[in-house]
Amino acid sequence: MDKKTYLQKAKIQYEAALCLFKNGYINDAISRHYYSFRSLCIHIVGKPEKGK
Repeated sequence: MDKKTYLQKAKIQYEAALCLFKNGYINDAISRHYYSFRSLCIHIVGKPEKGK
């Protein structure tokens, strides 16, 4: 995936997290927030080395 795709993915995951949170699915919302943050980090600094 290119960096633009990771940014788009982060935005979608963030919106999903907000939707889950608003509907009372707290654990699922936390998971989506984690993946949103991870995708944003990959967008900013690149993919981690294999096995990291």
